[in-house]
Amino acid sequence: MKNNFRKTIAGLLSLVMIASAAAPVSAEESTAAVSVETAAEVIVTEAAEETTDSEQTDAGTSDETTAEDPFADMTPTPEEYFEYDFTISTKTIQLKGLSDAGKEAGLKTIIIPDTISGYPVNAINNDSFYACEVETLYMPDSVLTIGNNAFCACTNLKNIRLSPNLERIGSTAFTMSGIESIELPEGLTSLGSECFAGCSYLSSVTLPSTLSSIKSLTFQDCPRLTDVTLPEGLTTILGSAFYNCYALSEITFPSTLTDISSSAFAYTGLNNVVIPDSVTEIGTAAFSNCYSLTNITLPSTLKVIRPDLFMNSALESISIPETVEEINSGSFAFCKNLTSITLPDNLTDLRKQAFYGCSGLTEIKLPSALTTITDHLFNGCTSLKTIELPAGLTKIADYSFYGSGLETITIPDSVTSIGISSFSHCESLTSVTTGAGLTKLGKWVFSDCSALTDVNLEGALTTLDNYTFAECDALTNITIPDNITTIKEYVFSGCDSLTTVTLPETLTSIGLQAFINCPSMTEVSVPASVTSVGSLAFGYILHEDGSLVPSNTLTMAVTADSAAHTYATENNIPAVDYEGNPIEETQPANYGDVTLDGKIDLRDVVALNRYIAQTINLSDEAKVNADCCLTETINSADSQVLMEFILEVHESLPVLPE
Repeated sequence: MKNNFRKTIAGLLSLVMIASAAAPVSAEESTAAVSVETAAEVIVTEAAEETTDSEQTDAGTSDETTAEDPFADMTPTPEEYFEYDFTISTKTIQLKGLSDAGKEAGLKTIIIPDTISGYPVNAINNDSFYACEVETLYMPDSVLTIGNNAFCACTNLKNIRLSPNLERIGSTAFTMSGIESIELPEGLTSLGSECFAGCSYLSSVTLPSTLSSIKSLTFQDCPRLTDVTLPEGLTTILGSAFYNCYALSEITFPSTLTDISSSAFAYTGLNNVVIPDSVTEIGTAAFSNCYSLTNITLPSTLKVIRPDLFMNSALESISIPETVEEINSGSFAFCKNLTSITLPDNLTDLRKQAFYGCSGLTEIKLPSALTTITDHLFNGCTSLKTIELPAGLTKIADYSFYGSGLETITIPDSVTSIGISSFSHCESLTSVTTGAGLTKLGKWVFSDCSALTDVNLEGALTTLDNYTFAECDALTNITIPDNITTIKEYVFSGCDSLTTVTLPETLTSIGLQAFINCPSMTEVSVPASVTSVGSLAFGYILHEDGSLVPSNTLTMAVTADSAAHTYATENNIPAVDYEGNPIEETQPANYGDVTLDGKIDLRDVVALNRYIAQTINLSDEAKVNADCCLTETINSADSQVLMEFILEVHESLPVLPE
């Protein structure tokens, strides 16, 4: 219409100019000329009005079209609005961004031209439009690559038309941009890491079949992403690729996929996942913290379950493929909805904390080939009431069942070692039976088992370590097996209901505060074999304010002059013999003081020799002091040892015979 308008004006002006140039003219001719001019003005006016109406109509149509298609107006942005490089060898243009004029223009729409100065635009360089205010961008078919950070932080960029011939998009190219959906073209072979990370409005992504790998962090922190199409041909999804895409609830993996790397789908909204058998590797924490993930099917080709793989997810049950040889630490930790799990029977490597905090777990069958229950394996599994330990098990490691819901436990004969706090704080545990092969119990093994009433200790144990049964409030009686030689510190401390404890004749040492705060204990029989009793071992109650007071109800059955007798005497605890008769207090022997004058010298040697020669008698106390060799028979050997002591051959008396 504009061209017709220009042609009409040009023709009319020509007519006017011809009419004006004619002379002389008559009145009629003059009128005719004026008429021509007038006609021209009318035509021009009408043409102008028509043009205006047409432009308004076109403008309206353009506005409507733009609303539907942001690329309806394809007028290229002027060349002078761009900065660019020229590659002589390829005779191509690479955009560097907007020129000063382009920046001053405040462009909201950028239509990149096919050519600049007659040469094709084939690349958008690194950082070209970083933090640009553009809202709509058209990319011509000539563009093959987009550089790193090219549109990073373009928060207003909602609409973009990519070149269908793109081959490469660099790292962080669209990070934190305002893009709402993206369909990457077929032919694209490289998509850089973090390319669309932090795109808060991105909801839909379609990837081409030519893309074999999604690199690390590519779609991290895209909170509105709900629709992702993964193509056949994709083989690898690298670390944290979809990390924290919490609106992503569904995804279908292609049959060509082989590797899902660490944290790839951590913190997503996935709820039901089927991983194809083509996948042979799933990385650490790949599906961790998926709070809606209730069901997952693992590939039959999987050999290793990596650390923290499903940690803190919503899984309810899972079957581990028979091919799996190793389950790593924390794999299912804090899966509170997990009630059952099926493990392959040939599994031998089940690592620490694998089921830590699985408070809903009610049943699990351990593989028959398992030899070790590792650290914290079932720590906090409060719903796990029973478990059958495999016959070949040799070790139960530290904190393995700490705080679990076990009610009874029978340790197989094959187990030789139970680690620190392995059954501590099992508040429902009532019965414990250890196996014949047990040689070591760690500290705090059964401490704070408030319901424990029945303990049957078997095996080759020689030591009860610190706090073994501390705070077992319901425990009323226990028999320590004959092979135990040492009860260490605090072993039965705080056992409020403990009334009876049977100590073996093999026992030699009772540690510091071993039976402190056992208010129900009124009597205890300590064998003569005990040579060491630690401070506050018996007969004291610990108040809440931390103060210690004597129980005043305890009686100790001991051998006279034994370590236990000495402890009872020093702590004002009544001492009786094993038949319940009070033990008369005797002065401790002062070996060598035969004359009872408090000194040891030659007069004692003379008195001892005269007694041996039966020329004098000695009192019972003097006889005890004269037994310098502790043979309970006084003879010349005692006289010789006493003389050698005076001559400082021996440092002390008595001297036991060799």
